[in-house]
Amino acid sequence: MKCVKCGIRDSLARGLCRECLVDSLHIEYPQTIEMEVCPKCGAKKLKNRWEYKQSDVSLAKAIESRIHSDVRDVSLSVQLGPASTGKKNIQYTTTISWPGVANIESSNTVEMAISKVSCPQCNKLTGSYYEAIIQLRSVNERIGLEDMLDFATKSFSKYESIERASFISKVEMVDKGYDIYLGNNSDAKKLASLIQDRFSTSLKVSKTLAGRRNGEDFYRYTYALRHLGISKGAVISFRGSTYIIAEVAPGRIKLSLPGGTNAVSVMKSEFLNSDYQVLKIKPERRDLIVVAHRSGETEVMDPVTYAVFTVKRNESSDVIHASCFNDQYFFD
Repeated sequence: MKCVKCGIRDSLARGLCRECLVDSLHIEYPQTIEMEVCPKCGAKKLKNRWEYKQSDVSLAKAIESRIHSDVRDVSLSVQLGPASTGKKNIQYTTTISWPGVANIESSNTVEMAISKVSCPQCNKLTGSYYEAIIQLRSVNERIGLEDMLDFATKSFSKYESIERASFISKVEMVDKGYDIYLGNNSDAKKLASLIQDRFSTSLKVSKTLAGRRNGEDFYRYTYALRHLGISKGAVISFRGSTYIIAEVAPGRIKLSLPGGTNAVSVMKSEFLNSDYQVLKIKPERRDLIVVAHRSGETEVMDPVTYAVFTVKRNESSDVIHASCFNDQYFFD
């Protein structure tokens, strides 16, 4: 059966051939699409929204929204050609659906009119924007600060790789420690919690009014983390005894008595809430000389005081490494 409109080609549906059927839908395809691209990070602004991940789906949706037909019940979907992202001329296929008519595909090309505009996140980053500060401090000189800073920056790199809105504006070294400026307050809250879990610190949170944003008061938060000097190798007084801190792990602290005997493990929260005292952050290190070996015991001499004594441990080496405090020896 010939097409009722052109009388040349065979009809497919509603008495019309493919070409006449498509013409009757009055579909208008866009010749160009304006797109803003950030020159710093490559993000694209599509349909008034910045896309920070390269996505063919978002680009296809943007093209689809610009295809129009004056037939009410027709529906359209767009599939991009191979390797379309990043090209100036985009090839795509439009699938046309109309009740009672088999799907029709149409191949088209649209030109991308690109303008370079810095995205909001890059504007924040280059403008030193921040919503929160993490302050790293220590009760004893700068004990633990370098470790905390290294842990913070490495942990935060995971956020940056996932979410563009997560960034560190700057890190400043100040007289008493470090200040880390973060672009997102929720990130600062998470990072402060991670640092507190990893190290023995106190935490104080405060906020200051920084102005108004979107009609509401805008606050900047400060997370003050103070290292309490509870680090591996420190000598402390705890529950009437003198210990050396053998290990600081998330949630727990391992303590050793002089001579390396009776190691105990204490919950960190329990320890920090107790009446402990830091006696020496870095006790003197000495290499005790092994004099003799006996079953289960080793006789050693202190090369400083020349004192000879026996420790209950087997040693095969010629020296034993120890920390010395008030004539007490703590072994590794």
